[in-house]
Amino acid sequence: MSIKVQGTVRFGDFELDAAERTLTRGGVPVAVSPKAFDLLALLAEQPGKLRTKQDLLDAIWPDTAVEEATLGRHMSDLRRALGSDQRYIETVTRHGYRFLGEARPLEIEVPAVKTTAPDGRGSKNGLPVLLTIIGACLLTYAGIRLVPAGSAPAKIPADSNVIRLTNNIAEDGQPDWSPDGSKVVFVSNRDGLPSIWVMSAEGTNPRNLTASLGWSDSPAWSPDGKRIAFQRKRGTQPEIFVMNADGSDPKALGVFGARAAWSPDSAKIVFQCFDGAHEQICAVGSDGANFKRLTHFSEFSGDPNWSPDGKSIVFTHSAEGHLTIWRIDAGGDNARPLHAGPENSAVPAWSPDSSRIAFTSDRSGKKQIYVMDADGTNVRAVNTGPGAAGEPAWSPDGTRIAFETDRDGNDEIYVASFEAELPIRWTRNVAEDNRPVWSPDGARIAFESNRSGKRDIFVLDRPGGEPRNLTANPADDSEAAWSPDGARIAFISDRGGRRDLYIMPVAGGAAARLTSMGNCAGPSWSPDGRWIAFSSQQEGGRHIWVLSAGGSDLRRLTSGGGKDESPAWSPDGKRIAFTTDGGGGGEVYVMDSDGSNMVDLTPIPGGNGNARWSPDGRRIVFTSGRGGDSEIYVMNLDGSHVRDISRHPAADLHPSWSPDGRRIAFSSDRDGNLEIYTLRSPQ
Repeated sequence: MSIKVQGTVRFGDFELDAAERTLTRGGVPVAVSPKAFDLLALLAEQPGKLRTKQDLLDAIWPDTAVEEATLGRHMSDLRRALGSDQRYIETVTRHGYRFLGEARPLEIEVPAVKTTAPDGRGSKNGLPVLLTIIGACLLTYAGIRLVPAGSAPAKIPADSNVIRLTNNIAEDGQPDWSPDGSKVVFVSNRDGLPSIWVMSAEGTNPRNLTASLGWSDSPAWSPDGKRIAFQRKRGTQPEIFVMNADGSDPKALGVFGARAAWSPDSAKIVFQCFDGAHEQICAVGSDGANFKRLTHFSEFSGDPNWSPDGKSIVFTHSAEGHLTIWRIDAGGDNARPLHAGPENSAVPAWSPDSSRIAFTSDRSGKKQIYVMDADGTNVRAVNTGPGAAGEPAWSPDGTRIAFETDRDGNDEIYVASFEAELPIRWTRNVAEDNRPVWSPDGARIAFESNRSGKRDIFVLDRPGGEPRNLTANPADDSEAAWSPDGARIAFISDRGGRRDLYIMPVAGGAAARLTSMGNCAGPSWSPDGRWIAFSSQQEGGRHIWVLSAGGSDLRRLTSGGGKDESPAWSPDGKRIAFTTDGGGGGEVYVMDSDGSNMVDLTPIPGGNGNARWSPDGRRIVFTSGRGGDSEIYVMNLDGSHVRDISRHPAADLHPSWSPDGRRIAFSSDRDGNLEIYTLRSPQ
């Protein structure tokens, strides 16, 4: 059936262009899935007319049996895309929907999009599709703002910690590891309808296990390695099946539902079922006996996953308009939220040791994979590279996560290494502790804090220790920089009336004023200790300057009307990294120490800055807001191999490399206020 749309449809701030298949709001594109777009286009054909549910199902999914719940989900997706303006689509209870917008006639016929993998109720594709759409809607405007008009997308260097397992024009997804780690089971439509496939853990020797069963997906390997649970479409509903790990002897358990997950003893299966009104969490024996409904919510619940210790089940629950992660006891008691927020979070998966949970969230503007502790704390992102990512599955040893991603234009399966270490917290104070810098011997960290009522420079020799106030002056003292011999600290102070550069012994004593120009910031010593680079607002712009450690021979290295700041000398003294907004946004540049030969290392918009060299001079750590919040990144000296290493929704700032190159100190507000942390540096 074709969709005959009356050309361009305008309603409120929205404009639907059927010919271009675009939806905009105030000229800004709004991302919707193809099915949600078709649904809106169908309703817009005849404004004011009731369109029955069956009419819409027949039009959007021709020649395919799809249930009403699927239509309801795509309608929910569409309404989320429309935001708070819900007056345009009217629900006629038990019948269908009516479009209340106005249309300008322009006869255009758009063929309905056909798919070989309908998102039926309970499909493992179903709920992640919901999250994908929500994430895409949030991402669209951010993407338009970040990419300059007419510019080509920036190339993101490959990450050696992310390995591609599949490479096919079909859609490959929903991975799950065998308990021995030697194989990965997944879903692919490379033979037509979605089927259960298995391949080696290296991505070789793919084989279709359910070629004769028709539409099937949502595979889950039993902990004993002997069987695979999955769902098969029978009529209009998915039904839970179990087969041997080699694909033989598939058997229906006699229960309808989806997204099966095994108990640790392989004796039971938890899955999402439909109670006639909503999806719920249910359990059944692996032989089909002893069915039990575990939840009784009035909103969607699905994506269950049994903890390896057998004590708990985590699942996705719709609450207050967004998707959240909940937890219940294995018997169904004590349901409680585990992780919630203004963003959508779904598809939780326990780590093999029950200490962590991986899940999918759109908090960064696109669907990505995150990991949190079992109690819902310490949320951090998994580095999955560009594109939307979902369906996380832990390797049996807990060191890797398999996932699906559309980074290559269609869903493929990748594996990412997972850094299990949490940052070590050095300070714990209600004040703001910021801008940490390692001492040259690596034994101490200097930082600035307002814990004395105004900003001072403190020195701390161990995590949780008692810091020593180095400056202890009524003025504001900040931005410490150790001399190469560790005997002195340069810093910025307004004790002379303006923010100027000072220097003082670490052991204590009087501070000497080196500048009288004001508006100074960000001192950095040359490796030989003879020079100090800094920035200052002078002559119509903020520029990089250098002067001798004795306060003489002042000279300017950069010019122009931009804002150049945060200089950092390379370990060999030949170059200086700095931050500039000369290109319209914060970018990290490197120049020779005389100010010549400037090179842009971060041509990706997103507020890049605070660059610091690794001790071997081969890498640079810096901050960037390219993912939506400030994170700590590391890149090679040529700007390649960029990696997000802090991966936390809080603001992570001002990194500093330890002298041995093994750790990176930074400040973060992840615990409510700025504190000092250290994290192992990537190798």
